[in-house]
Parts: sequence; structure tokens; C-alpha cells
Amino acid sequence: MALRGALGLYFVDIQSTGRELIPRKGPVILAANHPNSIMDTVILGTQTHRTVSYLARSGLFKFFPVRWLFNACGVIPLFRAQDDPTQLHKNQGSFDRAFEVLAEGGCIGIFPEGKNAPERHVQDIKTGTARIALGAEKVAGYGLGVKIVPVGLNFVRRDRFLSSVLIRFGEPLDTADFVAQYQEDERAAVRDLTQQLLDGIRDAATHMEDDRTVALARDVYGIYGSKLLGDLVDDWGSRNNLAGRMLDDVRSEHNVRTNLDDMFWVKQRIGDAIAHFAKAQPDLVEEIERQVELYKSHLAQSRMRHDFMDRRPETLSVRRESIKFTLYAILFAPIAAWGFLCNAPAYAVMRLAALRAQDEAQRAFTAFLVAIALFPLYWSAQVYGLLALGAPWWLCLLHTVAAPLAGFFFLRYRRQLLRYRRRILTRTLFLNDRRMVVSLAAERQRLLNTFDELRRKFVESTESKFDEHIKT
Repeated sequence: MALRGALGLYFVDIQSTGRELIPRKGPVILAANHPNSIMDTVILGTQTHRTVSYLARSGLFKFFPVRWLFNACGVIPLFRAQDDPTQLHKNQGSFDRAFEVLAEGGCIGIFPEGKNAPERHVQDIKTGTARIALGAEKVAGYGLGVKIVPVGLNFVRRDRFLSSVLIRFGEPLDTADFVAQYQEDERAAVRDLTQQLLDGIRDAATHMEDDRTVALARDVYGIYGSKLLGDLVDDWGSRNNLAGRMLDDVRSEHNVRTNLDDMFWVKQRIGDAIAHFAKAQPDLVEEIERQVELYKSHLAQSRMRHDFMDRRPETLSVRRESIKFTLYAILFAPIAAWGFLCNAPAYAVMRLAALRAQDEAQRAFTAFLVAIALFPLYWSAQVYGLLALGAPWWLCLLHTVAAPLAGFFFLRYRRQLLRYRRRILTRTLFLNDRRMVVSLAAERQRLLNTFDELRRKFVESTESKFDEHIKT
């Protein structure tokens, strides 16, 4: 419960789909992609009704905070040759423990890629998950009924504080379907089950084959994504609980949520289209890359973003936007300043710790772990200081409640000021150099027309369900 609350503060939004597919009882393995290091473990464990016993590589136990957390949560270590080849014999004990958990009708969590993966890419997975599932069946006399649920973890920005994440649970794989094959040829059964599991994880995650596709898909989504989502997505849902509504008010968030499932579905289809044309018409993809880079360069020169024409500059009033900007900046400056003063030192330490993480995939968990330990101590020290100065108890209590909320408000306040500034810049540029804005708008429209045509060709040539999905 505490972890779920902490995650609710660290992430702007956590959504999940397919939780009803997780068996409510009986032996089950949750097999997920691994984009965000140990943070994946924390998130997955809070998004299911099952108590999860994790398997993790033994190398992670070297770090004291992680070792303490893993031992407290009953994590089972797996030993890899690249970590220490002399420890491989201990894997049998780990497998035996996993067999026991499944035989007792428990739930195991595992990340079969075996290491952190590049963002938007699911690497080939190890055979350990299939070996554990089928091995547990063998030990139990093939009557256990182990299910393997593929899971996709999709982060909007995996290394960012106040980002969003989508967890997709896919259709479970039934190991009973592989028992007969396993009894005849263990290796073949493990290989086939592993391949089906890989396909399931890639369907649940946002998977693209290479960095080139990821980079181009990100740019295309920046330009074209809002148009696709306009066809496909409406804002949906609202927070029903009081704490959620209060947190939305503090964050200055609208009381609606973007459907992350549709957003990542669109990103995946863009990646699929790029991969298709990279094979069918590689020269075309190179030309698209050239046009996109040229357009990005022109945007950078004018200091604007892809969405600069979502609201046409002629509809923006510099005077009205300036008044809104000024009023917002002045009226809420005291709260924002207080939030900054109350939290900036701790936030700076958290950010520094994240930047010193071994790799990008570990930044989020490092920041999360530091924040859990640091901020309560920091706020406690502030309250202690107030008491030492003779402040009344009600003021200390007020500070305890308000300091965290003011910190979140400051982050939103800063982001909102940048948004107003960009609107004013767009309108000012339109007034001072209308020809440049018109030229950028025309360039963007040509790209949108090109993407519309490629979308039509992609749907026709691959029988993609994109348009059908939009209609439904």
C-alpha cells in the first residue's frame, strides 16, 4: 500500500490493461519486458492482486539497499555466467525454490530478457521462464496447470520524474499445451514456449527492431501523433477519490486522463509502418528522414515545437496571453517560491543521485529510492527546526502537510510558465515574421499529407487493423 502511494506521487499517471487476465488463484508466472531496471519490479508488484515472488540476477544483490529490499521481499537470485561462473551451481537451488512457490499455487515475477533493455525494444529472451514452468510441471507430475502471463511495461519517459507508465497484461500461455511435447523433447518444448512468450511480451510492450526506427517513430509521432490520436482517442476517466482530486489540484492537472493504451498503440503502428517501408521502399524512408530532420531544424531555429500549429497563431492574442501569463506568474509565485525553498535541496540531491546511476535504465529507480528515504527525513528536519525555533504545533502540522504539495505545485508552475511563454513566442513570431510561420505551417502540412498517404498504403499493403481500430 505504501509503495503504491509512493508510486502515485512519483508518476503522474499509472494505467494498466488486462489485469482480469491474471488468474486469481493457482500457479502463475508474470513475465515482463525490462526497460527500467528495478523500478519494473516495484511497478509490476503494485498492479496485480497476486503476491509476487521475483527472480532477479544475483549481481543486483551486491548493492546493500537493493539486497535489503530484495531479501525483505523474498526475491530469488538467479546466477549468470557473466556475473560469476563459479556460482552457476546455485541455480538449481533457485529453480527448486521457484518450483516450490508454483507448487504452492503462488505467483512468480520474472524479466526473461535477463538485463535492462533499450527503450521501445524487447530483446530476445532467455529460456529460463519456460524451463521453470515446465520443470515445475514435471516435478508435480504434470498436473500443476502453470500459466504464464506476458506483460508489457511502457514508460512515456522512463528516466523522468512525474512521467507516466502503462502496464499491459496479455493472454496467459498454458504450459499444459506443451506438456506432451516436453515429455518427448524437452529442448524443443522449451524453445517453442519461449518463442510464444517472446511474441506475447512484444505484443504487450511497444517493440521496435532498431534505434533508427525508434528515433524516426518518435519524430513522426511528434508531428503526426496528435492527428492520429484525434481520430482515435478522447480524454477519458476521472479521479473519484478525494486524495486523487486534491493531488490533481496541486499538480494543476486536468481532471481527465489520456488513454495511454491508445497512445502506445499508435506509436507501435507508426513503428510497424516504418519497419514495413524500410524493407519495401528503403529510399522512401531515407527521404522521410531527410524531410523530418530539415523540418526539425527549421523549428529549432524558430525555437518552437512540433505542436506549434495545434492552435493557430492568428487565434492567439499576445495581450490576452501576456495578461494570463502575468497574472498566473504573480498570483501563484508565493506558493511556487515556498515549494521551491521547501524542496529544492532534496530534489537536487535526488536528481544528482539519478544522474550518477550506472545507466539510464537505473535512473528512475535510483531517484525513487532516494526520494523515499530522503524526503521524509528532509521534511522531518524542517519540522524539527521549526519546533526548535518555538513554532506552535499547528504551524508544524501545516508545514508537514503543505510542503510536499507545494513542491509538486512548483514543478507544475514552472512547466505552465514555459507553456505560456511558448504561446507568446508563437504569436510574436507570427506578428514579426509571418512569412516564416506560414512557411513552417506549410512544411508541416506537407509532412502530414505525406504521412496520410503512407498510412493509406500501409493499411492496404499489410491489411493493418489501424482504420478498423479507429472506427471501433
